[in-house]
Amino acid sequence: MIFSSIRFLLIILIALAILPGAAWSQDSSAAAARELSDLVRQALAANPDLQAGAARWRVYDNRIAAADSLDDPRLSLALANYPVDTLSDSETPMTGKVVRLTQNFPFPGKLAAKGEIARQQAVWYRQAYRETRLELIRQVKEAWFTLYLQSRLLAVTEQSLDLLEDFITLSETRYATGKGQQAEILRAQLERSALLERRLALSQQRDTARATLNTLVNRPPETPVKLPGELDPSPFPYSREELQEKAAAQRPLVGAYQGLLEQAAAQRKLASLNNYPDFSLGAVYTFREENRTDQGTDFAGLEFSVTLPIFREKRREAVSEAAQGETMVRHQLDDFLNETRFAIHDVFGRLEKNRQLLKLYKGGIIPQATQSFEASVSGYQVGRQPFTTLLDNLLDLYRYENEYHRVLVDHERNVARLEAEAALTLAEWPE
Repeated sequence: MIFSSIRFLLIILIALAILPGAAWSQDSSAAAARELSDLVRQALAANPDLQAGAARWRVYDNRIAAADSLDDPRLSLALANYPVDTLSDSETPMTGKVVRLTQNFPFPGKLAAKGEIARQQAVWYRQAYRETRLELIRQVKEAWFTLYLQSRLLAVTEQSLDLLEDFITLSETRYATGKGQQAEILRAQLERSALLERRLALSQQRDTARATLNTLVNRPPETPVKLPGELDPSPFPYSREELQEKAAAQRPLVGAYQGLLEQAAAQRKLASLNNYPDFSLGAVYTFREENRTDQGTDFAGLEFSVTLPIFREKRREAVSEAAQGETMVRHQLDDFLNETRFAIHDVFGRLEKNRQLLKLYKGGIIPQATQSFEASVSGYQVGRQPFTTLLDNLLDLYRYENEYHRVLVDHERNVARLEAEAALTLAEWPE
């Protein structure tokens, strides 16, 4: 009677742990998607690093107006030609109070080039901020799936420990009635100790994963996180070619490097324009007092000055430097595109492998391992199977279920990575 009760309990536990109903699994996945979206939304609103990136972009955006504007005019006052013995302002005709207003004018085109440099710097930091948003979304998703994995592995370990407790009770009963061996009890206790050690490690890893996720969301590390019981693999309808095209067209860092190219071109233009002089215009007015020789008529004048760009060598070097900078950015852009293409190719291949493995585990390996385990339970009850076979089948089932969850989470991480590589989440999470 006891054997039948234990067998029934074992089968019920396995069914709950491994074969969840499709309907509630879909409901659980929908709830998980909503919970994950809420976490992403919170991270985008509160993550300090992202907020710092937004502030950095606005700093450079605010510099554009200053870059393409004229320098402020200069107003000066001078007390000119006062005799040192008397400091009188009416003793000589040369004495006067001079007011001068001066405005500098760069050579035509220089201001526009400086403005373009500042504008493209702002473009870089804006695109870098958008890239940080993509990366943050990926990190939140990966951290959440890591937490889900650790929680599921911990739950499977707890369920396996419950089964082992039943095995120990079963082996102790058989040993007490003379039908079993003490070695069976010792083997089961050893495996229980190993699973207890595994449970401790998984519990610590789960706490670390939760703290990582909460840090990204900018809340205390110990904040509870709601997790689903089961997940279904996320659909991902894109092909490699579609992902490559989307990455080249909408990845923020591609736009950032294109902004750097525009900035380098503007710097080269400015370096070339520095071969031409800048100008300065001024108006001068001298207030004079009545003196011995005249009635103290005021003087007025105009000033014009020009810089003399005679040191050509340093300007040639500046032009060459700007040209080399432009070449460097082009190569950096090519390198980034190559890395992105490789990442998409590699991750997409791993995603395809995950899909095949998930089908294999759910449609073949786990059902077969379940049947093998159930058969060993029945065989052990009637004495046709040794205890080691029963225990080995349980451990195989435990290992296969853990591996299924690892593959499932690896699939979801790869989806998140491809979403980031191809900038698919930009439309889902607009600024």
